[in-house]
Amino acid sequence: MSVSATGGASSASLTWNAPTSAGGAPVSDYVVSYSQSLGGSYTIFNDGVTSDTRATVTGLTNGLTYYFKVAAVNSGGTGVLSGAYGPVTPLAPAPVITSITGSNGQIDVTWGAVEHGGDNYRIWWGTDPTWNTRYTYTGTTNTTYNISGLVNGTTYYVRVAGWNNSLTPQVGTTAWSANASAIAGGVPPSAPTSISAESAFLGTNLVINPGSESGTSGWSYSGDWYVGPGWNNPHSGTESSSTSYSLATRTQTVSLNSETNAYLDTSPDIEVSTWFNGRCGTQFFMTAELLDSVGNVLATQSYGSASSLIANIDLVWNKRTLRFSGYPSGARSVRYTDGGKDGCFWAGYYGAAMDDTSVKVRQASIRSTSQIELSWAAAGLNGGTAITDYIVEYATSVGGSYSVYNDGVNTSTSTSVSGLPTGQTYYFRVSAVNSGGTSSPSPETYGVYIPATVSTA
Repeated sequence: MSVSATGGASSASLTWNAPTSAGGAPVSDYVVSYSQSLGGSYTIFNDGVTSDTRATVTGLTNGLTYYFKVAAVNSGGTGVLSGAYGPVTPLAPAPVITSITGSNGQIDVTWGAVEHGGDNYRIWWGTDPTWNTRYTYTGTTNTTYNISGLVNGTTYYVRVAGWNNSLTPQVGTTAWSANASAIAGGVPPSAPTSISAESAFLGTNLVINPGSESGTSGWSYSGDWYVGPGWNNPHSGTESSSTSYSLATRTQTVSLNSETNAYLDTSPDIEVSTWFNGRCGTQFFMTAELLDSVGNVLATQSYGSASSLIANIDLVWNKRTLRFSGYPSGARSVRYTDGGKDGCFWAGYYGAAMDDTSVKVRQASIRSTSQIELSWAAAGLNGGTAITDYIVEYATSVGGSYSVYNDGVNTSTSTSVSGLPTGQTYYFRVSAVNSGGTSSPSPETYGVYIPATVSTA
């Protein structure tokens, strides 16, 4: 007789062919026997009396190998045993991995419990999903395990099987689970900083020497200042830094003669901005005054004041913007003043830095489909993986309900915004994304107004 068998959970399913000759009497039963070695002692499996040419042998130990023989029985007695079939290894169904997540240098994996006749589970992990190269393993009686000591940014594959450590040698008692994978280093990035939003409808910068690239040219300084490159991680090459525990200021009167008097008298928006930075508890203020042709003040906008300074976030460049709109006619120049001071007395030259000051007038026509230009400093990784996207959001009020602006997947630290409804002021914030998740959002920007009607030249 020809016998075949397949392993199951603590069992084996056998089938065989009826003998070609039954000795003149019909077959009334088959005797099924099994052994753990090919030439060892065989045990008869009690499956009752049946002439069926199949049987399921139960009560086997998962993970061990078995050999099977069958003999036919009729009224004349028991025939010759068949040749041995094997080895066959009974195995319980594989565990199913239900959860796998990566974090900083580690992966957490969870699977469903299975009845497998063993005493623990074995977990394998490595970077090769075929398991042909180096992998690591361990055992646990739990259905969850934390794999630590991993390399951030690396994809790891994991599989789990039931195991029996009480046997010698130890054996698997289930099939292997399907592979699951996760990336170690699931630490979200820090929030982007130094976010800037500027209307695409503004003209060129009218400030002379806006970033101190030409030394002190165009500016009047009072107090202790450092003017030049590299003092305080400049925003764009060079900067002006107030280096005293006492307030120091600087001033420039910026001409608006790039625009016609007739256009200026329609009161187009004028935006005045400066980037601030510092360390050791630095404080700042900025003031812009619209002047007529003889120096009379038509309107004033301020961020803090010389007598009421505002603290900056240390070591982060922040942009502050003042906007004039609906002002009296006759504006011909902007008198801009800012200043700052250290928060540490005799602690060394720390410096309250100002850089890239701008005065820009909204134009009557533009040559761009963009409405707003956004930029920001790259987010910190916090030991996690590389940035895979930045999420840009906008709102129409300070701290309002934010909506996601669809700029696709973008790892650049700038984007052009278009297609927003006009005649409104918008506020923006940006979040960074990596394999560990999404950062908290950046501080929101100063409000940027998109005019209701602007011709495109």
